[in-house]
Amino acid sequence: MPYAPGTRCSDPSCGDFAVDHGKCLKHRRKAWENPSQHTLQIDPAREREWRKLVKAKTNGMCAWCAKPGAVCDHIVPVGEGGALYDPANGQYLCTDHDRDKTTTDLARMSAKRRSNVNFRR
Repeated sequence: MPYAPGTRCSDPSCGDFAVDHGKCLKHRRKAWENPSQHTLQIDPAREREWRKLVKAKTNGMCAWCAKPGAVCDHIVPVGEGGALYDPANGQYLCTDHDRDKTTTDLARMSAKRRSNVNFRR
């Protein structure tokens, strides 16, 4: 079976073929063009200081198992209202426990989103 012909860029002044969401390479949105609100809030100096304080709370050891830690983690995720730079909302975790916590957080947030969906009848 033959392939469908390619579509043209949705920009009225362009005749090139679309490659990404109806836009050609020249007119498609760049990944960094519209940063999220979270990205705009991040201050690299404050982030470094927060990480240093969180790591110092447990002397570089995982807060859950006392093995050497590797990752600074927000206890209450920022997306759920946790403070971005409050050291009290931070914990230092080993990679295994960070993976476990991230999986649990994502499952909880996904379930919460699913339960908040308004269905039209």
